[in-house]
Amino acid sequence: MLDTRTSSYKKYFIEAVIALACVFIFCEYLLYYLVLIQCAWPVLESHKIDTTISQPTPEETPVHAMFIADTHLLGSKNGHWFDKLRREWQMYRAFQTMVTLHKPDIIFILGDLFDEGQWSSSAEFDQYIQRFHSLFSVSKHTHLYVVAGNHDIGFHYVISPYLNQRFVNGMKSPSVKRVSIRGNHFVLINSMALEGDGCFLCRPTEIALNKIATHLKCAKNMGNNCNKDNAISRYSRPIILQHYPMYRESDEICNELDQAPDEIKDIKFRERWECLSKEASEQLLDILNPRLIINGHTHHGCRRIHRKDILEFTIPSFNWRNKNNPSLLLTICLSLICGTVDVVAEAIPDTSTNPLSSPMSTMISPTVAPILGPGEVIKNSGKFVKPTRIPGKNYCKDEVVIRNSDSGKVNPGAKERLVQITGTSEDKIHYAKDLIKDTIQRNASPVRLEQGGGEKGAMGGSSSSLNSSASDESNRLQHQQQNSRLRSSLLHSFSTNDASIGEYKYTVTVGNQSLKITGCNLDLVRTAKLVLDEYFLGDSENFTSGIEYFNFEEESPYSISSSSTQKTLLISNNTNEGRELNMDSTATSESEETYKSHVISEPNSSTQEGPYAKRPPADWARIQKECPNIVRKVHQCDTNANHLMYDSVTY
Repeated sequence: MLDTRTSSYKKYFIEAVIALACVFIFCEYLLYYLVLIQCAWPVLESHKIDTTISQPTPEETPVHAMFIADTHLLGSKNGHWFDKLRREWQMYRAFQTMVTLHKPDIIFILGDLFDEGQWSSSAEFDQYIQRFHSLFSVSKHTHLYVVAGNHDIGFHYVISPYLNQRFVNGMKSPSVKRVSIRGNHFVLINSMALEGDGCFLCRPTEIALNKIATHLKCAKNMGNNCNKDNAISRYSRPIILQHYPMYRESDEICNELDQAPDEIKDIKFRERWECLSKEASEQLLDILNPRLIINGHTHHGCRRIHRKDILEFTIPSFNWRNKNNPSLLLTICLSLICGTVDVVAEAIPDTSTNPLSSPMSTMISPTVAPILGPGEVIKNSGKFVKPTRIPGKNYCKDEVVIRNSDSGKVNPGAKERLVQITGTSEDKIHYAKDLIKDTIQRNASPVRLEQGGGEKGAMGGSSSSLNSSASDESNRLQHQQQNSRLRSSLLHSFSTNDASIGEYKYTVTVGNQSLKITGCNLDLVRTAKLVLDEYFLGDSENFTSGIEYFNFEEESPYSISSSSTQKTLLISNNTNEGRELNMDSTATSESEETYKSHVISEPNSSTQEGPYAKRPPADWARIQKECPNIVRKVHQCDTNANHLMYDSVTY
């Protein structure tokens, strides 16, 4: 009797185990195939063909592209290990199932690959890269490209050359990359490099975008200074891929299956945080004239139209941790037409493209009064009443507004910026605020007022640019000076903070090199800067060859080389500078070029031309009396001399 019961229990146990195994296999494996097999590539609509460009050859096949965004692979600080395991398994199965069933030609992941990329150590970042490639592995017939997000390298104000270069090297993702396949041109852009402040990342990005625009114009036979070796052989309007959405006020205009929840749709976006600035958005549309823009960042879906014929898609997060119905986007493109379909979890999409019923009108940002008054450099943004401890976290957070350039100097007309401060206690946050304020005030650029000119000409001397930063009066004075060439009140609006009183210093950035122009004649210094900027913009080869933290890559379809040898070419010029052109044959294209600067040491005289070298040291009278052999040479600047002094080039 006992044996019969035991055998019955064993039988039930085995059946339960088999049933659980079947349920697990169905829910965690087969279900993905049953759902995603219902998706299909969109249908190209003939009435949307661009008739202004050359027709493709009959044998040319469309490009099947898949887009996902905001995978947010968890790190060691945030999230539970089981939560990380669960979410990564879901992404792994959804991604691999889509690739297996629909076999895209090319895949793009649009930023925020990692959740803690900017805070990770070198070892943790290497582990991040290995996990990413294991989860999103593809066959040799499929190309995978990524763009950087704010969680990968940080927002603009915290990006350092080290963080940027670490991501560039690990993910082969420079700030600007053009991928051309069968006449379709995908332009991948680092959104954080579109700040427009001339930083080490922004200036090369602007140069590269202008270079791509020039190549596109040459391909369309509309550009100047074109040659037979133009990088783009056939023109088509490009497709912009980036992390930030284009400028919009909020998600209130979005009406998609995967749109933001109603309770947060009307929250206003902050430029350069939740979306690109209006200026950067307009500049991209003007320079590249894209036919399609695809991005992520907000974790919610949106679709809108710019300028009547430029379609923008914002893709929701691909991670179930961020959204209950994660999505991806499928497109099929010929060089003259694109079709798109949004694949949303929990919904079976229509396989045809559903254009918006009416184009969106151009959005105009309302004029917002500055938060900081004249002379103020830091103030609470109003988001937190005081440093607030975050629930469930072991740190406090506060948000302030500063008027500050990234290099630490304050210029008239500088825009206000939001800065978030975290610390273990309120005292440490207050201490950090004091340090920020002190640093900004100490590094304020000088303001020169000519003696005897204008209503206040008798004042003479100089004062800090903090007193007139971003004020209407300073802008009026600058405009009046440009028109009349009178120096009744001249401001160092573009000078660096090492310009001494009575001097004007401009900086021309050439890749990772800085050419400083110093002189006592403002008109002459400004003209020299404009001439050099125009010269280097026209000479794109010289510009890109000096970029250290930036790779401009141009790719042709399916030109993969397995050789690991490298060819090195050393180029030298008359300024004793060498540049190493490193062409790695493991790149995905023969035309892909990675430029690295080859530094030649040179005496740097910029320190001895700065204000601290010219200012009398403390207790100078006593030092002269005790040490009569010390001789201090003072640099004199002739205000009537029409000449320029060029500081040494620094690398």
